[in-house]
This record gives sequence, structure tokens and C-alpha cells, in this order.
Amino acid sequence: MEQVHIYYLHYGDNKPFYVGKTKCLETRIISHRRIFGANTQIYGIAKVEESDWEYWEKHYIALYKNEGHILENKNNGGGGNTKMSDYSKQLIREKLIGRDYPKEWSMKQSAATKGKPKNHPPDRGNNISISKKGKPNPKLSESRTNQPHPKLGWKVNQLNEQGECIKEWESSKHAGEALNIAPDLIRAAARGVQKTAGGFIWKYKEN
Repeated sequence: MEQVHIYYLHYGDNKPFYVGKTKCLETRIISHRRIFGANTQIYGIAKVEESDWEYWEKHYIALYKNEGHILENKNNGGGGNTKMSDYSKQLIREKLIGRDYPKEWSMKQSAATKGKPKNHPPDRGNNISISKKGKPNPKLSESRTNQPHPKLGWKVNQLNEQGECIKEWESSKHAGEALNIAPDLIRAAARGVQKTAGGFIWKYKEN
């Protein structure tokens, strides 16, 4: 039976913000980078039988949520029946016996997140201000933050985790191109839709 990869996405800090499944990691990361930015990384968690991917996707989504990670997934994973036969569970269990990956992965996760605040994943709702016809919709733009959507040319400040200003950029587009962060994510962070973008805090400069 054909196997598939269960994976998670991160920004080079090993903090999962999306869990999914794919037959080819190399192809899948290309489409994800179009959405989440060029610095998006993919990590293969496990390779499982295609018939069992729903169970394992749900398993890892629940695991990471329990660890405090805020995932971009809109549901709990899978798309159908999540129950596995005892025979399938035994086969997967036997394949995992003797692997030291879970322990190494746990130590890596602990070292990467120790003493650091939880990173909010990109919010896919940051394009809510654009209507189906491609025109700005003022009512939609204010619905998430009760603030009007800023102009694309507004200056934006890049801050570290302590709130100290690192640099002032002419626009979110300039900052995104220089730092390989999707401008939409920077604008979402500056508006307060999400906490950070690319590991930085963003604030619009007051005019």
C-alpha cells in the first residue's frame, strides 16, 4: 500500500503552525511558500499508510495543540473516519519500535521553545478587506479589529520580542521583500490580527 508523509510547517524555529499530509514534501512546500512566505520550512514527522493518514493527522494536531502551539489548521484534521483497525495500529506500532526519533524530536522542541513566547501562526483572514470583485470592502476590513484597513504605503516599525524598535520601513512591502516575509502577514501583525510575523512584532508608524 502507498505511503504518505505527515508534516508540519515552521519558520525555521521548529514551532509548528500547520500540520498536513502529502505524498511529496518537496512539491508541497512550494505551494505553502506562496501562501505563508518564502521562509516557510517543512518537517516530515512520519510516513504512514495512506489509509491511516486521517488518524495520524488528527493525532499530531491534537498533540501540538496540547503543547501550546496555535495551529493554522481550520479543523482538527482528516476528512473522514478517524478510527483504525487494531491490525493497522499494530503494523504502525511495529514500524515505530526501536526508533529514537521521538525522543530526539522532543528534546529539540524543548530547546527551541524554552524561555520564548508562543508564536501566533499566520492568520489566513488577513485578506478579508478585499471583496469577491477585488475591491476594498470597508465593512469587512473593520470586522476583525474594529480599525480601518491601513493603506499599503504606510510606514511600519519592526520590533523585537521586547518591544524595542529595530528598524523603520517605508512599507510592509519593502520590509517583506527584504526579510522574505509575506507583506500580508506583516500587515496582519501590524493591525493586531496576529501577534507576530516572521518572529517580529510590527506596528504602523503614527502619522
